[in-house]
Amino acid sequence: MKPNKLLSTALCIEPGLTPFGLGKPGGGNWALSAGLDWDEDAVRICYEFCLGMNKVKSTATASSYSWKHRVEEECGRYIPNGAFIAGALAAGFEIKRRSGPNATFNMGAKRQDSRRYWTRRSGRL
Repeated sequence: MKPNKLLSTALCIEPGLTPFGLGKPGGGNWALSAGLDWDEDAVRICYEFCLGMNKVKSTATASSYSWKHRVEEECGRYIPNGAFIAGALAAGFEIKRRSGPNATFNMGAKRQDSRRYWTRRSGRL
């Protein structure tokens, strides 16, 4: 899927999603004060990461904020919390629990396989 298609898929599922994460209860917007714009490349990276993760029936304990740090470690760049949420939604994961701007998913802790879903070329992903 193209990055803009990934983002629009996620926003159809969670219209209150912002680059910072899930919108404030009552319709407020966390990102207005953070001054963040959507990074569609980060959404794509998270989507590709999530494609390699197992779907589970139970609610995972790791939040989107924890997962975004794992993606950052693997790809070597900053990932906004909302980009991880968008990537997970576009990859077919369901939000199981919300806490502030963070969410948990039906995502297992282990990869389906050990291959990487992106490569570094000349310092770019």
